[in-house]
Amino acid sequence: MIRKLALIGVVLLVGRGTVAQLVCAIVLSFGFFALQINVMPYKLRQDNLFRASTELHVFIVIVCALVLQKTDLSREDMTQEG
Repeated sequence: MIRKLALIGVVLLVGRGTVAQLVCAIVLSFGFFALQINVMPYKLRQDNLFRASTELHVFIVIVCALVLQKTDLSREDMTQEG
C-alpha cells in the first residue's frame, strides 16, 4: 500500500504533467525496484523475479514517458527552411 500511495499520491503533489513529476516517479519506482531486489520478500525465487520484472517495467514506462515528453516536436518548425 505504501508503494501505491507513493507512486500515485506523492507524485500528484508535484506539478501535474511536469518533468519534475516524472523525475519524482522515476526515483520512486527505481527505489522500489532496488528494494525488491535487495529484500526478496517472497519464498520462491520465481515470484521475486516476477515482482522485480514488474517493478522494472513500471520504471521503463515512466522513463519512456519522460523521453516522449522531452521529444515533443509539436511546436517545432517543420518546413524546408527550418
